[in-house]
Amino acid sequence: MHGFVAILDVLGASRMAPSTLYEKIMHMDKTAKEFANKSAEIDGVPTESLWVSTFADTFVFSWPCQPTLFSLEVQFLFFGTYIGWFIKEGIFDELPFRGAISYGELYRPDTNHVLGQAVNEAADMYELGNWIGVILTPDCIKRLKNCWTGSHGDHLIFNSLISTFPVYKVCLKLCDKECDKTLRVVNWTPIDRKGFESDRFSVKFFRELKKENLAQVRKLKDNSQRKYWDKYKNTIHFINYILDKTILVIGHKKQIGVFNKYD
Repeated sequence: MHGFVAILDVLGASRMAPSTLYEKIMHMDKTAKEFANKSAEIDGVPTESLWVSTFADTFVFSWPCQPTLFSLEVQFLFFGTYIGWFIKEGIFDELPFRGAISYGELYRPDTNHVLGQAVNEAADMYELGNWIGVILTPDCIKRLKNCWTGSHGDHLIFNSLISTFPVYKVCLKLCDKECDKTLRVVNWTPIDRKGFESDRFSVKFFRELKKENLAQVRKLKDNSQRKYWDKYKNTIHFINYILDKTILVIGHKKQIGVFNKYD
């Protein structure tokens, strides 16, 4: 069978006390499963087959394709929105995640094992991003483009796919060097659900965190330790990029719609 896999790990986990990290991981694990169950109740999405597992500071999500129940476009939207929600919740719980989403062959012989090409591709890329966010693997991007071809007649789905998976130049860590590469990524910013002010809060959150540690970072002699804070700078840049690409329609002092203008 084919399906989706996402692998995400916590940036800076080694800096946390093991007991604190464990409590936060367990809280996020519980929250992720509760959100999946709620989605099943509200939207009718068959999330009973969406598995969430953890090892150390890493989460693995796997969800087999359900072609007889929903179109692949709708499944892409749900999984992207779900992972984006998880990233946002992690930020508010002080767990910064980065990772990758893949789509491909999936084999789940039991509840403890997930194997296949989709797992391998996600495993190869989930640690590359030097930011808080999620990238799509090459095969996943190809499959998504096929969905666009089939969804052109449905402008709502087409626009939702574009805004959920925008193009962005991501800072990647390759062979001990950093480089920027244009990829499809997950738009995890809470702008579509809570509005403009919520995103401003996210930016403020990162700026304050960076400011708090600025003096400490300047004292560090090890340049690799200084680079630890670059992920916040890269993440703020991404949020500002999304804000710049989004038009908010305000009426009677109330947000009445969000429209995206991605190129």
